[in-house]
Amino acid sequence: MKRIIFFTIISLFLASVGTDIYAQNTKNADAEYLKLDEFPTFRGGAPNDFAVWVARNIKYPKEAKAMKIEGIVKVRFVIGLDGKISEAYIEQGLHPLLEDEAIRVIKKSPKWKPAMQDGHPVKVSYTLPVVFGL
Repeated sequence: MKRIIFFTIISLFLASVGTDIYAQNTKNADAEYLKLDEFPTFRGGAPNDFAVWVARNIKYPKEAKAMKIEGIVKVRFVIGLDGKISEAYIEQGLHPLLEDEAIRVIKKSPKWKPAMQDGHPVKVSYTLPVVFGL
């Protein structure tokens, strides 16, 4: 029951905050592609599928639970030409324990279907808020 409530809260939060996808302002993303024909997709699903996958794979650090640390960590990463995630870093931090866990899970992601422009895959930057709640 707690997991259902947690995923509902995450879904509502993401619906209100959203995620950011940029083909610009990224170290190694293709900056000339400002308008994408197809956005990257996680397992070919809906936009919130990746957030749900992350929530299911997060392991709340015991030390963070003991210290009652909760909040949001924003992670920015690049979805490459081959759909692999790279360049994951903290855009908005909270605590090193939670930041490390958010990065660990993001880097563990299965391949995505890459973004497309003019029939070719392009790199894009993506920002995801990872919610840690007790």
